[in-house]
Amino acid sequence: MWRKLGVCLCLKLAFLSGWGQNAVQLNAPVDQIELLPHVQVFVDSLASFGFENIRFQTFRSLAEDPQKLDPEYVWWVRFEIQNQLSYPSKWMLYSPTIGEADIRVLSENAWTQSYRSGRYIRATEKPFNEGDFLHVPLYLEAEESVAIYMRLRELSLNPINLKPSLYERTYWHSVDQNPRGPIIIFFQGIFWIMILYNLILFFSIRFRAYLYYALYLLSISVFVSFAVGYMARSPFGDPVLLEPIGILAMGLINVCYFLFGLSFLQLAELLPRWDRLIRYYLGVKIMLLLGLQVVIAINHDISAAVQFEFVMLGIDVVLSIALFISLLRTRSRLGLYFVLGSGSVIVLGMSLAAIGHLNNLPYTFVIFLGTIVVEIIFFSLGLGFRIRQSEKEKLAAEHAKLVAQESLNEELSKINTAFGRFVPHTFLKALGHESVLDVKLGDSVEKEVTVLFADIRGYTSLAEKMSPQENFDFLNAFLGRMGPIIQKNGGFVNQYYGDGIMALFLDSPTQSLQAAQEMMAELEKYNEARQSKNRAPIRIGIGLHTGPLMMGVIGDTLRMDAGVVADTVNTAARMEGLTKHFQSGIILSVNTYQEILEVDKFPLRYLGKVQVKGRERALMVYESYAGDTKVQQQLKQQSQANFEKGLNAYFEQAFSEAAHAFDKVLKTNPIDPTARRYQALATRYLVDGIPAGWDGVERLEQK
Repeated sequence: MWRKLGVCLCLKLAFLSGWGQNAVQLNAPVDQIELLPHVQVFVDSLASFGFENIRFQTFRSLAEDPQKLDPEYVWWVRFEIQNQLSYPSKWMLYSPTIGEADIRVLSENAWTQSYRSGRYIRATEKPFNEGDFLHVPLYLEAEESVAIYMRLRELSLNPINLKPSLYERTYWHSVDQNPRGPIIIFFQGIFWIMILYNLILFFSIRFRAYLYYALYLLSISVFVSFAVGYMARSPFGDPVLLEPIGILAMGLINVCYFLFGLSFLQLAELLPRWDRLIRYYLGVKIMLLLGLQVVIAINHDISAAVQFEFVMLGIDVVLSIALFISLLRTRSRLGLYFVLGSGSVIVLGMSLAAIGHLNNLPYTFVIFLGTIVVEIIFFSLGLGFRIRQSEKEKLAAEHAKLVAQESLNEELSKINTAFGRFVPHTFLKALGHESVLDVKLGDSVEKEVTVLFADIRGYTSLAEKMSPQENFDFLNAFLGRMGPIIQKNGGFVNQYYGDGIMALFLDSPTQSLQAAQEMMAELEKYNEARQSKNRAPIRIGIGLHTGPLMMGVIGDTLRMDAGVVADTVNTAARMEGLTKHFQSGIILSVNTYQEILEVDKFPLRYLGKVQVKGRERALMVYESYAGDTKVQQQLKQQSQANFEKGLNAYFEQAFSEAAHAFDKVLKTNPIDPTARRYQALATRYLVDGIPAGWDGVERLEQK
């Protein structure tokens, strides 16, 4: 009872002192009440008052247009509400952008409700978070009278924009439930799925358009979170830091958009002038964005920054539409995807957002986000087409490269084959190379080789009877028959010198002898062809010797040649010269004879020891009479036993026995020149005696 009397007394005193004269009267349900006519203010220039002592200060009414208060001071605002309804009610106190606001409700001389709100208050400290706006709930009991005290402070240079309103439960419900929240979260989920997807693609295939597209979506996501207040709801979301981030994200949206377009469209190739223009524009815009961040950090004023961003957005839109026109003229399919995607946002999304904002239509921001999803679809289709196109171009390039490589390989093969006619591949392989391109001056290797020398008998006399062209054709006809035989038997022609051939056999001396015999057989066929044309037959001599030699590249840096250097080559040449001395077709040294496999299969006979010009030691030499006529081969084979018997007796100085044996040979084969010569020598030594120092070796002073 005493409490009620005390309250009534306080209320009466308050009314007597003027409290309640300008109070808001709540006597019927309403949607909105403008509080500005009921507001009183007090300037706290030293920021020295608190809620306990501010009640006793003198407040004044606002002037006719006092909405914008000087941000230099702390402002106290007071207004009174009298709930004349017979039931409790819920209300929402609203005001536009305010930096910081501390609100308390005084009821029956006690603080019953306390809130903090404003642009620079963390979301975790606010009763509701609706971006920059101030939203505070008020609970009024039936027939309750309260005084609302608000302590206002602005951190930026903007004046405090005070336009308080009071909304009944319908608006409160819309704020409390925030029906667009799940839709925003849905769109954010789409953005982040696409961000991760494009980043994965970028790191997989290194196509920069995917990176720029991911950054573009990230900028949109950050800005949306900032615009709807989600960033501020983080416990770590300092509003002072979030404002520059939100403004930067807003500016980076179109920066990343243009960077994506440059890479996606490959604008440098499609529209080079547009590429240069956009790059210059982006350079200027990025510098302005960085400068804008410095301005925000200094004065905390985002209003000018937002205005600047809208100006830049207008330039971006104009630039984009002009680019769209140029892209459509190119009839590029990629350009069409880009125009359809970007146009859905610029033409449809922005237009609807502007109309909705001007007419206060609901869900216009959600519709704008929907157009971004449409853009994502078109851009994704375009990126897929771009990758398919790149794959086709890559396959075409690889095919062209493969064709070019095959053509090059074929050309190199032809070149290698052509060079092989000058420098045999066997020679290159012996040096450890596969191609003549790898050869360098000084490359060499030591090998055990059988050298074959072949020479035409009486070539000088033949050449005198032919014209130069006939001579040239004759040599090619002859060498063209002999060269393939050498190659077939594992050898290669190292050098053609006029009417002669020098060939090398790296593997088997047996092959060299086989080649020599086949050359003689081919010569017989060639002579038959010459005789059919009334041309004189030709004869050749072939010498074989086996030994070590150096194979390598000799010459100078401007002229190189495949050469062989060793006494083995000279000795092989002397063997060929012995064919004239012994009037034989094929002569081989003992070095070659000892390496012949299955020697009994070849028509061979020992001719004695010979010391050729240029050598200090004598060599045992052998004859292969496979080059003789078939009749001569048969006769030499029949007389071979007597020939070997006579030769042994000759070297044992049994000249009488030797002369008798060679006489038998000549009875069988009267035209055997070697047997006839040894018979003459044996007879002479019987008559004249053996010369001093005689050792049976023939010493020849001619080559």
